[in-house]
Amino acid sequence: MTSLFVYCLGVFLFGQSSQQVTPIRKAVELITRDSVVKVTRIGISVSGVITAPSLRKDSTLQIFVQDSTGGIKLFARRYSGPVLDVGDSVIATGNLGLFCGAEEILDPEVRILKRNLHVVPAEASLKDINNGKFNGRLITTLGKVIGKVEIPSAFIVYIRDNSNDTGKVLVSKGLFPAVDISRLNLGDELRITGIASRYSRTPPFLNGSEILVRHQSDFALSKTNKLERYIAISIGFLLFLVVILIFFNQMLRKKVKERTSRIEYESQVMTEFYKSSSEIAGTLDVKAIYRSAIRTAKRLVGTTYFLVVQMEGDESYVGDLVEIIGEDVQIKKVRFGVNLLKPLEGRLSDDNAVWNSNIDDLIGGLDDSELEKLRIDLSRKKAGSGLVADNLHDYVSALAPVQGNSRTFIIFNHAYDIGDDFSRKMVIS
Repeated sequence: MTSLFVYCLGVFLFGQSSQQVTPIRKAVELITRDSVVKVTRIGISVSGVITAPSLRKDSTLQIFVQDSTGGIKLFARRYSGPVLDVGDSVIATGNLGLFCGAEEILDPEVRILKRNLHVVPAEASLKDINNGKFNGRLITTLGKVIGKVEIPSAFIVYIRDNSNDTGKVLVSKGLFPAVDISRLNLGDELRITGIASRYSRTPPFLNGSEILVRHQSDFALSKTNKLERYIAISIGFLLFLVVILIFFNQMLRKKVKERTSRIEYESQVMTEFYKSSSEIAGTLDVKAIYRSAIRTAKRLVGTTYFLVVQMEGDESYVGDLVEIIGEDVQIKKVRFGVNLLKPLEGRLSDDNAVWNSNIDDLIGGLDDSELEKLRIDLSRKKAGSGLVADNLHDYVSALAPVQGNSRTFIIFNHAYDIGDDFSRKMVIS
């Protein structure tokens, strides 16, 4: 009576009797191979560790388990047992079956014994996989990609190993998360891990071997291929560095050349302008010199006006304002009853000049109506008229034509910065 109670309790708790567990290899040998879809009436129990998750996310069960002797698929169209995961050790009881060459246990009742176990994939050659030696088991193998094909339900990758054997790798479109093979290239050396299986519709259904991958990490570049890629990347990077160095070398040469040309140009500008201006004081044909000087200055630095003034008394200056308007040069006399040098006190450089200033700083702030009118008029006249450049400004400078002579000096506008000591020294030398 007690034994019967224990038996009934076992059936109630586990949904099965304490049927003897059969090694998976022996269970597979019991299946007859006389039709594409075969359902035997042989009830059997196997024990093993789950090596692949279900390929379906609905109530369909489609997983693989293996023990030390072999592997087999557990399949049920409507599964309502415990949630199963890779690494679970289980006992599964059901009828043996065959579907297109793949051995199955149909509609199994599953009991979990342990969780989080680890199965090491068996190292297998493509020849052994094709011969069915590892059918239903988790394997790993090496191969070079020789082709890729897409079919409605899956992607297929064809590989070849060093023994010239070929194999087929199946990537189901039902996997979650999806496995991306777009980055696999022909010739890539891969280490592929997955379930060795079959899909065959030709009796006795022993051909059609394939490897079923489970997730993205089942595709991995082999060490050889990684080394080749690292070498290729390194060579590419070195070539990139060489190109960059050549580019910067050329840019540096260009900048040095431009800078040298710029210094020489500024020196030429200031020298020619200084010479043209210096001729004014000693010539009889002053107007002709004015016209020549301002045209030269406009061509070189964009000057549109210059003011030549001389001290007439202690507190007065007279001079000429020379402007270029279009193609014409206009010259008019100016007279001021104030000391124009007063705003420049403390600002004159060693060469008796004020460089790169503006008209307000030079002659602004003095109490003289004529000077104020001139300041307003000149502030509207911009340098660089007719020049084409990206760095035009409106500078105004003042300098004495004769070094150390503060009684005569020139105020002129220009579109470029007179920016280095070398150019200034050329002007006053």
